[in-house]
Amino acid sequence: MQREPTVCVHPSRIQSAFFHLLRTFLLLLLLLVIVFAVRIMGKRQIGQLQPAELVVTILLSEMAATPMQDNDIPMLNTLVAIFTLVGLEIIMSFVSMKSIRIRNLLQGNSLILIRNGILDQKQLKRLRFTLDDLLEALRNKDVFDISDVKYAIAET
Repeated sequence: MQREPTVCVHPSRIQSAFFHLLRTFLLLLLLLVIVFAVRIMGKRQIGQLQPAELVVTILLSEMAATPMQDNDIPMLNTLVAIFTLVGLEIIMSFVSMKSIRIRNLLQGNSLILIRNGILDQKQLKRLRFTLDDLLEALRNKDVFDISDVKYAIAET
């Protein structure tokens, strides 16, 4: 009579496999939470973000990366921090819609750099733009002479 070979799996391997499966599931959940949070905030392309929105986006990515790198950090702590940050950003957006002062503080305003073909050097200095920066931006729009420009407006 021939005996069937038995396969023994050490309990620590089962625990390790379960841990990795659970960790993968939690990371997928975290990814979905981040995508959901960004969608709730109504964000646009990175180039269109206001400075405060950009900071929130960078903080969200940093908060999401931390538990991925350190298994000792509970996922619940990360989720609470993410939802708190998203909530604060939504509140800041709402308040900035209601208050012009706060909107100017958080989002800045528009500055006219060229008006009727005349360059405003004071605004260039205020923005810390050089004439070369402005001319390069104009060339990218196929404008080669400042006198051809009716208005050039910089969004700050």
